[in-house]
Amino acid sequence: MELENGSIAISGSPEHVDVKISQSVPNMRNETKTVTTSTLNVGPVLLFFPDMNNKTFEHVAIPRKMVLSSSAGSGSGTIKLVQSPSVSVSSSGVISSVIGNEIVIVYNDNETNVDRSEGEKTVATKSAGDLALVEALVDKDRKLSYRKVVSESRDKRAAYYLGNSIPNSASSIIFPIGKQGLGFNAWKTFYTNWCFLQIK
Repeated sequence: MELENGSIAISGSPEHVDVKISQSVPNMRNETKTVTTSTLNVGPVLLFFPDMNNKTFEHVAIPRKMVLSSSAGSGSGTIKLVQSPSVSVSSSGVISSVIGNEIVIVYNDNETNVDRSEGEKTVATKSAGDLALVEALVDKDRKLSYRKVVSESRDKRAAYYLGNSIPNSASSIIFPIGKQGLGFNAWKTFYTNWCFLQIK
């Protein structure tokens, strides 16, 4: 992103998906199942201001932590087949918009973290339904000015899929509300509604 003063800003958030395979405890017939769990780990929202001349950078970090998991199990027969379930990364997306020399950031986070100071421990969100839509402002001095909740999720299984956002104009963005569920014996993503966001 290019600011009005000509400086450049880069925004994003680290994320990683872990897959673990384990065996269940034997049942009364001494049968076990193979269980596979996919876990999405998402870190803070980061904003970098590179200095091309000095080859250094300033940064702003907005604390957040997401640990979203999905598990699937096999049958208990001799041959145990199980597919690792997918975990949608769309809820970890970040939308950044430049207004003059300030940057508005829209992202998902646990509502509890919004009221906490930067030095306090970050609450880990373990369910997509616990994510709220949050707005943050980084001012012209490259400081985090505020964070506030824009909207809560109405469906406890759904989240704002910012990773699937579609720019409609310079200040208008469209993105879906989605959730994962089982359909035709496979995990699928269902869009339940669409949001229209106007940034002024």
